[in-house]
Amino acid sequence: MAERMYLASTAAPGDNSPVSGDDRPIAIIEDDSGVLESLRFVLEAAGYKVATYDSAAAFLRDDHGLALGLIVDQHMPEKTGLELAHDLRSRGDSRPFLLITAAPSPSIHARAKELGVERVLEKPLANDDLFEFIEKLQ
Repeated sequence: MAERMYLASTAAPGDNSPVSGDDRPIAIIEDDSGVLESLRFVLEAAGYKVATYDSAAAFLRDDHGLALGLIVDQHMPEKTGLELAHDLRSRGDSRPFLLITAAPSPSIHARAKELGVERVLEKPLANDDLFEFIEKLQ
């Protein structure tokens, strides 16, 4: 089983160069501030530009289609990750989408597949799984 933690990095100490050649941020949409900051830390430590949002509404208001890919929590107040995916896909937005959840279920996986969500991962995330998604954004 892969080691599961948020506060680890694959970047060498002092290495702040982006792993990706793209300067657009990776959006993290997560209502739990601890998880949000941990994911931000891991990605920035690996050299990625990150934009964080504490709700789907904040993301929809501020993103303007700039994020390279999205890491989205499923269980958020007001709008779930799958509802956000539905909204974006219905607008023709096909950016890569990683759904994260502490309570995965067959119905979440099925709906995610219908919406073209690339991956559903259980919290806590394994860094290998997270970076596998990120590396495909290029």
